[in-house]
Amino acid sequence: MIIVLSWICIFQSGVFSINAQNISIADSLYKVKDFELAAVYYEKAIYQADNTKDYNKYLWKLSSFYREQQDFDKNIKSLERINKSILNDSIKSELFYQISFGYFMIEEYSKSYFNLLQYESVDFKEPSEDALLLKTLLYAKMGKWEKCQVAYYNFTKDSTTSSLNFFNDMKKLKSKSPEKAENLSYFLPGAGQIYAGKPIRGLTSFTIQSGLLAFAAYNFFNGYYFSGTFTGVSLFYVFYMGGARHAGYLAEEYNKIQNEKAYNLLLNRIKGNKKGRF
Repeated sequence: MIIVLSWICIFQSGVFSINAQNISIADSLYKVKDFELAAVYYEKAIYQADNTKDYNKYLWKLSSFYREQQDFDKNIKSLERINKSILNDSIKSELFYQISFGYFMIEEYSKSYFNLLQYESVDFKEPSEDALLLKTLLYAKMGKWEKCQVAYYNFTKDSTTSSLNFFNDMKKLKSKSPEKAENLSYFLPGAGQIYAGKPIRGLTSFTIQSGLLAFAAYNFFNGYYFSGTFTGVSLFYVFYMGGARHAGYLAEEYNKIQNEKAYNLLLNRIKGNKKGRF
């Protein structure tokens, strides 16, 4: 029995030594900027971890490595592999914040929002300044200006008239409905593009589609049914359907541009307050 226990101890210490060596090699490779090979050794340590605590610790280290490399996709994947069942509330909330931050950086705002809600629900202490900044910027990206104003105040404590006027202006921003843009183009070719703020494209679309209809009608009138159908009507259908979809796309782009302008204005206000860091 004693011999068996001794072998177990030797084996466990050997595994620990191997993992410590893997991490040491990974850290050394990272210092000399051999990032790909460093990631391999971090993964080896994770794979050979013989308990959940070490497994989580090595994943935290790997996720930090990817974050420093600005590779937020792999950063998120590493964080999501962490076993949450053994984490206390404080560490778990930090995990959700880090995942939310990662999704924000790769512009997946709905997932970022979901994980930020998880962050707030796990640990009921006051949110950190970084979390308040993330919440402020996230609401701005999502166009939720009412909630953004509340988050901004909690972060900066700025309730000046200038700040109130700024958010009042943001709330008045008008967005274009992609569905409405498409429907308008189905009703009248080019109307959707005009609605989306591109009148020249709208007039061009109307002119092309009108010309194709006129070409089809001319051919039918003169008995050229084949060319009228397969050239005039077919091309008209392609431009008609494509024009409607394009109008919806232009409406989405209009909203993105308007929201990005508003977001940059908010970012300048925050920088003016000299708050937070990313």
